[in-house]
Amino acid sequence: MTRAFDFDKPRRQGRGAWVLMFLKLIRTLIKHLFPVLVVTIFRKMSWSRTLLVLAIFVGALLLIAFVLSLIRYRKLRFCVREGFLLISDHIWGRRETSIPLEKIHNIRTRSGFFYQLVEMELLQFDTLGESKAEVELLLSMEESAALRALIASATATGETTAMPTATTSDSGMASEAQSTEATQDFHYSMGQLLAGAFTQNPLRVFLVIGSVIALLYQNLDKYLIEYHEAILRKTETFVSGTSVLTLATLLFGAYLICLLLYGGKIVLQQYGLTVRLDERGLAYRAGLLTVVRQQIRHDRILFLTIKQNPIERRLGLSSVQFEQARQVAGNEKKRDASITLYGWRETDILLRWWSGDSPASLSRECDVRSLPALARRNILVSVLPVCGALMLIGYLWSPYFYAFAAVWAIIGTMQSVLIYKHSGVSIDKDYLVVHGGAFARKRSVLPLVQMEQVELSAGFFQRRRGTANLRFSTKGQALEIKYLPRNAAGTIRNVILHEIEKNRTADQ
Repeated sequence: MTRAFDFDKPRRQGRGAWVLMFLKLIRTLIKHLFPVLVVTIFRKMSWSRTLLVLAIFVGALLLIAFVLSLIRYRKLRFCVREGFLLISDHIWGRRETSIPLEKIHNIRTRSGFFYQLVEMELLQFDTLGESKAEVELLLSMEESAALRALIASATATGETTAMPTATTSDSGMASEAQSTEATQDFHYSMGQLLAGAFTQNPLRVFLVIGSVIALLYQNLDKYLIEYHEAILRKTETFVSGTSVLTLATLLFGAYLICLLLYGGKIVLQQYGLTVRLDERGLAYRAGLLTVVRQQIRHDRILFLTIKQNPIERRLGLSSVQFEQARQVAGNEKKRDASITLYGWRETDILLRWWSGDSPASLSRECDVRSLPALARRNILVSVLPVCGALMLIGYLWSPYFYAFAAVWAIIGTMQSVLIYKHSGVSIDKDYLVVHGGAFARKRSVLPLVQMEQVELSAGFFQRRRGTANLRFSTKGQALEIKYLPRNAAGTIRNVILHEIEKNRTADQ
């Protein structure tokens, strides 16, 4: 059985949209009126009067949410007509939004627990004009799939005429015309998700432990001033009465708990992960409690970043991130706008899909590398000041900080040297490959056609040593390589500017 949806005529949102709007509005009202509720409950009144006030408050809240959600549901309409997504919203005034289909940067859907109960999902459309979703529609899963397929096919073919009627089968997947495009599907098992989660940088767990300690001792300066002697006595008693094995066990236990929590977070976000790659772009589906779907056109992705830490290199895994414009990916409420895949194995297939070229040409070593001055600069700017501060604290307060200074000096020096070793840039036909990273190696593949600006800069000491920095800017995102040989940096800049001018001439 096939169900047809005529998006050419104005239509309301899905039938269950009112229920979700009602629940969402209740949550919003409670969030803003929570202080009033707390003050009301804790006022000095009899229990009967408190219950009466609370009942009136809850009744008014439900009535306001009921009326507003019902009005919004009945007054908001949308349609797809002549290459535009049209939304009419006249709740209080009258507002009409028109979005050209070819300007839609990203299509996302979210289906949380309550959404799945009523078989609905939140459909969001992003453009580069706003840092938040331009349009949000609550539709049934079948209707959402049909609308996504209709917009995807229209933007792929560049159609600007009236839209045809979309159909959807009972399975909820929009029916599309047969295509000869090569399509590749990748499905993640639970083992792959766990491998991807537990191979992430283990040192970030210590940041979680440090954040908890900082939260517990946020008034540490006051305690140090007033009770520093007592703190020293307690610390010495604890250290002298506790073996090194016990301390190591406690630290390892805290580390293991935080690592498990972090792995659980990734599993919840990416459970049932499915990725589809074709010539039009990328389709993504993942989530356990909240199911997230995204469709991104190939030309809407600014650049592709592939990261490998030592554990991932050992296991043949990679972390892949698809970078989008900052207006889409940078908003806190839209943290799912950028796609990050952990535990990815098919790097060659991904590079071939991204560039349409042999992956070996994008995997070679740098054409131009940063000079050793980059390592010296990082040591002078990042390592030595911190070591000096730690040693001063050790001299004034506790000699234990001398050990912290030594550890920081060793790790910081290793990191500075590795950044210098891995930093570089190469150009392959229509793509720029930027290499970087310290313990984790990073490789960003950027199409020259996405380049908005190229900046060549050199400070006073850099000019004397013949080095320069290159900064590549796209739509809201930037990549930078420091301390390149000045002549080579100038050559790379000229090649990129030539390609930009050639593309601009071709467009005209």
